[in-house]
This record gives sequence, C-alpha cells and structure tokens, in this order.
Amino acid sequence: MTEPQFYSHTSTGSKKAIFTFITTFIVCLFLLNNTARVFTGTIFVFAGLFIASVAIAMPFYFLKKKHIKIYSLLSIIEFLVTFFLTVIFFLYFFANPYKLTTIPSQTESDSTYAVKCDEPIPEFTLGMNFMPNKTKADATCSCIWKNLSSADKNLSASIARNNQHDASEGQLSQFLFRLDVVMETCKTELM
Repeated sequence: MTEPQFYSHTSTGSKKAIFTFITTFIVCLFLLNNTARVFTGTIFVFAGLFIASVAIAMPFYFLKKKHIKIYSLLSIIEFLVTFFLTVIFFLYFFANPYKLTTIPSQTESDSTYAVKCDEPIPEFTLGMNFMPNKTKADATCSCIWKNLSSADKNLSASIARNNQHDASEGQLSQFLFRLDVVMETCKTELM
C-alpha cells in the first residue's frame, strides 16, 4: 500500500470508528433495558465520540502505519474494540443490575404490596392484590432468611443495604433466581 493510499484509508478508519460507536450506542438504546436519559445520554455520546476518535482510532492509526502488512487485521480489531467498549460502557452506565429487585413505590393505584423485612433481604412483593398481615409477612421473611445459604445471606445483606458487592452479573442473576425460588416456597408454605 502506498503512502497516499494509507492516509486515505486511515482517515476512513477513524470515521469508521466513530460510525461504529454511534451505531452501537443507538442499537444499545433500542435493544437493551436501560436508564439512559437525554442529559446523560448526550454526555455519553460526546465523550464516546472523543474516545472513539482519539483513544481508539489514533493508536490504531499509528499501529497501521507501523505495520502496513497487517492493516486489514488491525482494522477488524479496531472495529471490535470500538464495538465492545461501547457496549461495555453502555451497560456499565445505563443498565441497572438492581432493576430485578427494585419495586415501584406504593401508590393508591398500585395493587402490589412491598414487603420490608427486619432481616437484610431486599424488598419484594408477594403478588398482585395480595397484602399479608404483619405476622404473615414477618413469618415469610424469617422463612426466606432461614432458607438462604450463608453466601446468599451475605449478598442479600449487601444488596438490601445498597452496599457494593463482589458478585458478577451471572452470580447476581443466580442469586436472584435462588431468592425467588425460596420466596415462592415460603409464600406457599405460610399463606
């Protein structure tokens, strides 16, 4: 590849990195359950444009210039890096792993009752139009706490107190599944 062709291709590469970022961001907005708002989304886009054009495209520009023989391979890697970083940062900033445990606030039109336990268990509901008395709610909480493993109790306490935890997204998902199974078991036993 001659020098003029190289500069033409690298300029296009930078534009491709920006295009990849914008396209990935838009796809994430529509396909992923997110909390993106106009202000934070706008900041993310402008920061992402800067990062895609400077922090990603520029190092790849110099790599391509130094290693012209593997230009095509570096272009593919540049695309993948831009795509994956956009998705990862989108998920980090706009996808809330606690959405599965979040319960809407109680309003007059809301037909669910949020149970708040004395034990460090995240708030939960027992179903639509189902409002247990204090004794049954306490018994359900006690049953849930008793049936959790020690590792699940630690994670439950961290989530209930809104503390940071070491659990990965997969571990958190498994915990929420186990918690749901224990809740259903205790609910049917005590109700």
